[in-house]
Amino acid sequence: MRKKYYSEGALIFDLSKRIDALNGRIDALISELSRMKEALAARIDTIISDLSPRMEDTGLFNFLKIYQLKSLI
Repeated sequence: MRKKYYSEGALIFDLSKRIDALNGRIDALISELSRMKEALAARIDTIISDLSPRMEDTGLFNFLKIYQLKSLI
């Protein structure tokens, strides 16, 4: 059950604390997404460098598809 607020100041204080907590969570999520993006870009770089020597075998089309995927990041 929610507690009753007896003043507008208490409500504003509680809401500001909740907003601060949400901002902290959002910042953490943004940081995590940034790390994931960097890890994905590194993985795609590895895939491209692995395929580069075998371009004749895999074909230019497959290489370009992977390159386009990387450019989306």
